[in-house]
Amino acid sequence: ELKSVIPLKAHVEGNKHIRKSLAFKQRTLGYEPEPVNQPKKKKIIAPKQKIDCSLPLKDRLLDFEGPILGLNYITEFTDPTDYRAVPLYTCKMEGCKSAWGNSDDMFNHIKKDKHIRNYFNMKYPDDTRVNSLNKNELMKFALEHTLKENIFSPAQRPYDTMIQVPDLERYKEIENRPRDWSEKRQKLTGRGSNSTPFAPSSSSSNANLTPIGYKDRGIFNEEKWKDVKTTVTVDESVLERQEIIDGKVQ
Repeated sequence: ELKSVIPLKAHVEGNKHIRKSLAFKQRTLGYEPEPVNQPKKKKIIAPKQKIDCSLPLKDRLLDFEGPILGLNYITEFTDPTDYRAVPLYTCKMEGCKSAWGNSDDMFNHIKKDKHIRNYFNMKYPDDTRVNSLNKNELMKFALEHTLKENIFSPAQRPYDTMIQVPDLERYKEIENRPRDWSEKRQKLTGRGSNSTPFAPSSSSSNANLTPIGYKDRGIFNEEKWKDVKTTVTVDESVLERQEIIDGKVQ
């Protein structure tokens, strides 16, 4: 005779009972349940698809269905001395920080929401709603815009607005950039990368550009404090403290 439902309730809610109940239902439906302690199945990771970076950006975009904007801000650099050289690209749109790379890098850049948001900020500089749109709303807005302008289809995009520059010197400069190159660092320091250490520049007044080892952190540097005027001399300060101790200050 069951005197309390509490043990029964605890049993029914237990993992063992639930596991056996599910196994019974599976057998009822004609499926054999998996053994409890069998080893975990290894996830088969699909090999990464190899990208042919020798393909021009236009060829990559012709196979892509989606809103593409701002092609007129893209510059293609080629090596005029070697037709087999991989074309390189830069994006000069404000806010894109001079994004650069091969056709795969630029393909992944211009289809993302950051590039598209920067495009609408350039096109509608007084419209504050652009920055308030989330990613889905932004992509929907881009889709509507490309459909309205008849540039949604891969064949309708204005590929001819991309600038073609067959310049060996410019091509080599981009090709030899380290992976951590940035436009901001290039403007501040004249170097686009921090891959190699740099010496302090006497012409720069920005302390953030000076390595820590070169910074003067001495608070009592005589040269720095020679023109500072104090209102209380050392002797006056010592005398005042002595008066406090002696109880002479009223």
